[in-house]
Amino acid sequence: MTDNKQTIHKKIKSILSEFASSNPQMRITKNGSELSAKNKITLGKKEINGMYFASVKIMKDFVGFYFFPVYCDPKLNAEIPANLKKCLKGKTCFHITKDDDEIYKSIKDLLNSGLKSFKKMGWV
Repeated sequence: MTDNKQTIHKKIKSILSEFASSNPQMRITKNGSELSAKNKITLGKKEINGMYFASVKIMKDFVGFYFFPVYCDPKLNAEIPANLKKCLKGKTCFHITKDDDEIYKSIKDLLNSGLKSFKKMGWV
């Protein structure tokens, strides 16, 4: 599983990087493992320098893909592809355990849905 986790992590990092490259309002941080919006927003009285969007992290038994827009916009739950929904644990964490091209495609689709949601909220 260790080699598999490295492969999965690398592929999801690549997806996040490609997404940031094709969407200039997004940026990659934390060694390529975290994706956030570039612009500053104000929530209540707090100013945030780029809203957190998604990240990937190797955990003990899985690779965690964390997708914040689902937390901010519960309507996005309906847009999570069935194959990816099976990996959802909690509200925003997906436990990825298989090197699966269909899962990667679903992650790309979900990132695009999340970007549309962030745009509606004025966060990008």
